[in-house]
Amino acid sequence: MDGQVELPIAGTDAPGSTQDDTQAAAASSKRRARKDALVYLREFIIAKKTIHYQDDWLDFDGHKVHKSAKCAYALQGGSLIDVGSVWLMFEKTSADRSYTQAETKAMGFTYIGIDRRGDLCDFLLGKTETCRGLNKDVWSGKKRPRDQSPRLRRKVDKSGEATLEDTLSYEDVSKRVRCVQDLDVVIRRPGKMVPNANMILKIAQEEWTALSNGIRSDSPSKSRTKGPVPLYMELEQLLRKNPKANPIFVVPMNKSAPVNLLNAQELLQFGTYKEPDKEHIAFFESTRSESVEVKRNINGKLWTFEVRDSVKNFSKEEWLRTVLVITDGNEWQFKGWPFETVVDLFSVIKGVYFHDTGKPLPTHVYNWPCLKLPIPTSSAHHRFAQLRDDIFNHLEEFMNSTRPMKFVNESKLGGGRRMVEMMKNIL
Repeated sequence: MDGQVELPIAGTDAPGSTQDDTQAAAASSKRRARKDALVYLREFIIAKKTIHYQDDWLDFDGHKVHKSAKCAYALQGGSLIDVGSVWLMFEKTSADRSYTQAETKAMGFTYIGIDRRGDLCDFLLGKTETCRGLNKDVWSGKKRPRDQSPRLRRKVDKSGEATLEDTLSYEDVSKRVRCVQDLDVVIRRPGKMVPNANMILKIAQEEWTALSNGIRSDSPSKSRTKGPVPLYMELEQLLRKNPKANPIFVVPMNKSAPVNLLNAQELLQFGTYKEPDKEHIAFFESTRSESVEVKRNINGKLWTFEVRDSVKNFSKEEWLRTVLVITDGNEWQFKGWPFETVVDLFSVIKGVYFHDTGKPLPTHVYNWPCLKLPIPTSSAHHRFAQLRDDIFNHLEEFMNSTRPMKFVNESKLGGGRRMVEMMKNIL
């Protein structure tokens, strides 16, 4: 497989070795090169052997495979993914460590969703012989995926032993790292070899020279742009004026709602769902907090969101900070909000409505331009993390777009009650 080149077996080139030994070693090396990287990964996981990861290479007891080498596993799109992404997913989830889409993307790997993760982990642990997404032709060695991963190059030192030289060029490092910002990573590794240290220091010196000569590259958030700007830039401007002006989520002030202030933090932060107990429901007004906080990485930045259930005495700035509203379908929730229609509301603020799985939607909610998500059943706890990720994925897309200003000062939503009509199921 491209990106998998074996070092010569010790003794094959040494004086005194026979031609048969040399040919046998070459044949063995060729057979190992044809072996798919996912085969190595599964064998080592089943045998509980340690897989070493260093300088973007996975080391299987001396057989090195680059993290970007394609393996015999494909996601829904059909294209094979790199073996490093499969390894990272298993390392993180098997140790109950954080494994999110933002962190995985920041590390340069492909995120494997929760709908595929369980089958793949069972396959890697040897519980099943196949899984959804496995390309059997590549797995058996009949086909080899096209790969652009770098090759292991070798050089021979004075003693005649093969050693690895730098596998990344100067251009590769300059594209992957920002040295001036990441020098603390080098400082925190006392007594350890820093890969490509000379290249890192050279790039840092060039950046410092450019900075000293007055050549500055201002970030888009600080540059003066004319015309509409994305919502996240508006929020950043508010945070620069007041560091405590965090974006706001609004949830229903309804103890019967599936998501309210009693369980919103558990769902939006940790991806778990817990129905409030009877005591908290009975004393809803006194037991709930005024607000809770939820943290999430969006666009490579850690945002802190305030979750509230009351908009009473909201100022203009607080309305500008409101980015998400979770509705229970009752229009009285929006009474007094500064919008002419509910459609205007959901075009300015991202809306989310939770409904029971398999049950029809109310007719008026069906016509609302908000995100309608089914609440998983109590036996499918693992799907709540996927539900949380879906909410924040849509919110990230919303924050990257330009928000229309449809606030009004005079006319406000009236709220009120209506006869609820349910949509008819289509057989």
